[in-house]
Amino acid sequence: MNVSSDFYSNYPFQKELAIAESIAKQASMIIMKNYKKDFSVTQKPNDQGPVTSIDIAVSQYIVSTLKKNFPTDAICSEEEDDDPSRLKKNRVWSIDPIDGTQEFINHSPQFMIHIGLIIDHKSAFGLIYSPVEQMVLWGTPQHGSFVKKNGIINKLSCSKRPIEEAIFVKSRSHQSTLSLTLMEKLQHKESFYFGSMGGKATQLCLGNADAFFYTSSFIKEWDTSAPEAIVRGAGGSVTNLLGSPLRYNKEKLNHEKGVIFSNTVIHQHITSSWRKIKDNDFFLEK
Repeated sequence: MNVSSDFYSNYPFQKELAIAESIAKQASMIIMKNYKKDFSVTQKPNDQGPVTSIDIAVSQYIVSTLKKNFPTDAICSEEEDDDPSRLKKNRVWSIDPIDGTQEFINHSPQFMIHIGLIIDHKSAFGLIYSPVEQMVLWGTPQHGSFVKKNGIINKLSCSKRPIEEAIFVKSRSHQSTLSLTLMEKLQHKESFYFGSMGGKATQLCLGNADAFFYTSSFIKEWDTSAPEAIVRGAGGSVTNLLGSPLRYNKEKLNHEKGVIFSNTVIHQHITSSWRKIKDNDFFLEK
């Protein structure tokens, strides 16, 4: 469904959307200038994955620009030192400058920019930008979600496919034993691979997939804050593996009980299947 040209003037997060979209476009230019070039890659401590010099440069740009435009808000970025003063704020920007760094390193197009806004410990607004496709998605749980490509804005809507027709989108690099066990238990139709959290959320909102999940506790708030707002705004469901809402701006940034993103028809089926595998006291894979 196409959206009218006066959309921006009526959007409740008008300022946040305008600035976040502008920031994402400029950050995308930094990324694409270096997409096919050589850049430094190092491994984060404690098996937290790779980081490139481009991740850091993009993070510095996003953080500094947000600070200029929203000086009283807190900001938490994957590539910056965590500032504990954010815990006293009710508005926190949650940033993943390159979601899917390994995809970027591999010159795969399946990486995204995440800019999310947390208000009172909840995902309130999110924007995902695909630098390669030059496609932007944004949304809020209360006011719907949208996609813009080639200047055309369309409303997003998750599918209503039941479990026997469901299509799952899987991670190439984070397939744990528990994830495979849960996937086998869910009698879905088919599955495919797609890199990055934001990429999977995009597939869900475009109706190309019905669910994805992570059974480990390594997923952080910056991975999920922007995608959650968009998926829920598109009519999807987002919880931990036990079916409880995700809480944000915590002292520990991990989602310690995993995450599920899905359409509303099959969400309870996934949580019920998880409970048949592990009980509430189970501590998830690290």
